[in-house]
Amino acid sequence: MAPNRSTNDSEVLELGGMAFHIIHTGLAHTPSDLMIEIPSEDVILLGDNVLYKRLGQMDDGTFQGNLKAITRALQSPVSVFIPGHGTTVGCEVAVAYQDYLSTLYQSVTRLFGEDMSDFEMKPHVVRDLSAFHDWVGFDGVVGRHINLAYLEVEAADF
Repeated sequence: MAPNRSTNDSEVLELGGMAFHIIHTGLAHTPSDLMIEIPSEDVILLGDNVLYKRLGQMDDGTFQGNLKAITRALQSPVSVFIPGHGTTVGCEVAVAYQDYLSTLYQSVTRLFGEDMSDFEMKPHVVRDLSAFHDWVGFDGVVGRHINLAYLEVEAADF
C-alpha cells in the first residue's frame, strides 16, 4: 500500500498495538528520510541517514543535517540500530557513520580555510579518512563527498 498521509517529527503512530515514534530532523541524507523508533522492540530504524561501513549518496542532503539526525538517533534509549544498508548492530553503527561524516566535514572546513579547492583537498581529506578506506564505495564516492562538503562549507561562509 502506498503512503496515504504525512507525518511530523516526534509524532507517535499507533499501529497494531505498537507505538512507532517518528523522527525527522529536517534535511539530512535527503529531505524526507525518516527514522522510526519502536521502543517496545528496543529498535530504531535509521533509514539512509546511517549506513553500515559504506558511503551513501549525499547529493540531495547536507552533511550538517545528516550529523544532526545521527545525534538525535543516538539519544534514543534503544539498543538495536538498523541502518539503511548493512548489518544491524548497536549504536556503534551510528557512531561510526557520524565519525566519517564529521571527519570529512571538519577536514574540508579546515582546508577551505587554507584556500584550497576541492580537488586540491582530496589527498589530504582521504588521508584524514584513512580509517574508512575499506568501506563499500569509498574510492568511487569520497571525491563526490568532498565536493559536496566543499559546496556546503562555501555556502555557510556567505
